[in-house]
Amino acid sequence: MNDVWIGDGAIILEGVSIATGAVIGGNSVVTKDVPAYAIVGGSPARLIRYRFPEPIRDALLNAQWWECDLNVLRRYPLGNITQFLKAYAADTDREDDPFKTFALEQTK
Repeated sequence: MNDVWIGDGAIILEGVSIATGAVIGGNSVVTKDVPAYAIVGGSPARLIRYRFPEPIRDALLNAQWWECDLNVLRRYPLGNITQFLKAYAADTDREDDPFKTFALEQTK
């Protein structure tokens, strides 16, 4: 699960899965799995709508953009999802490894 927003006071029952990009409204009671990029709310929570049309949802999930280093993401047009997906897919020099190793040094 990535890029998820859970509103204040929301209750998610045990065993429920929240998929990437989901939005759960405040004070909602989530009793069923929430699909990718869905907006749910209420008690019990119900699907209100999807954040994006299905082709864009599929492209976002396939891109796995959340695995990319934040500094690399800043190179893309983040204000327009269609432009972002085109630029992200076209960038073959992108460094996707966010798990760079480093060493901590003890200060005296």
